[in-house]
Amino acid sequence: MGLSTVMASTIIFYMLITMIGFLAGITVMMLSSTVKAQLIVDELPHDSIDLENFTYNDTLAQIEINVTNTGSNLIYRYEDFDIIVEYINNTSSIIFYASFLGAYTSTSTTPGWYIRAIYDASGFPQVYNNTSPTPWKPNTTLDIVIILPSTPDPATKVTVTIATPGGGKEYLEFTG
Repeated sequence: MGLSTVMASTIIFYMLITMIGFLAGITVMMLSSTVKAQLIVDELPHDSIDLENFTYNDTLAQIEINVTNTGSNLIYRYEDFDIIVEYINNTSSIIFYASFLGAYTSTSTTPGWYIRAIYDASGFPQVYNNTSPTPWKPNTTLDIVIILPSTPDPATKVTVTIATPGGGKEYLEFTG
């Protein structure tokens, strides 16, 4: 009985070592694939934007921000931007997903986001008239207006996040 116990435990031991080696090989292969995939994703071109010169009008509950294409790619379909504003109103947390509503005029009051003008690389504004999609060129700036559905409570943090379909993302925070 002693020899059979030793042989059985030896076989089990070798099987266990073989399985551990097999699992270790698979784990190393999966980790190297993950690292390769991350390197490929990091090298893909993506949109690059910058938020600057914002103003907040608490009387009209609207935010005006200049968003600049700081990358080297044309950005298409800015109407597909995700613009999310988070703030406190009457002690309730509000998360507002702003839809694109076109050209901004002095009579615009529907909550959402609008384009007032597009500034070219020289800083010259071109009024946005919403008649056709315009590619957003590098070194140009969109002057956007976000109309909120309600006014943020005084002295509370307001966070604005803007993301492009091509992977550009920026946010800003201010006290309302």
